[in-house]
Amino acid sequence: MNESWFRRVFRWVGAGRSEATLPGVQPHVEGADINERVRHLNSAQLCRAWRISFLAVISAKTAAELEELARKRRLYLEEMESRNPTGFACWLASSPAASSDPEPYLLHQDAGRRRFGSL
Repeated sequence: MNESWFRRVFRWVGAGRSEATLPGVQPHVEGADINERVRHLNSAQLCRAWRISFLAVISAKTAAELEELARKRRLYLEEMESRNPTGFACWLASSPAASSDPEPYLLHQDAGRRRFGSL
């Protein structure tokens, strides 16, 4: 992961700037809310956004930034759970750290490597 990718993810998902796009994802459409942008992430991007959001949390400077990041992380969690309730429950049962990677539980469930969402 390089820094420019990190910045593009947060501009696209968080601020929604139209110049920032993720590969294979439609660019931000003016007026689209963060809920819609999160729903349009594929599963791997969603897991990556979760991990990257932790870095933003630990570098946040204001209470307002932390509040906005908490809202985004809640949306990520809700989307992960809606896509794969069983994998999500297994991930939570593992007592994950705030920085943990949900991908092994959500993308590679039950050793059958059953995938969810569009990859």
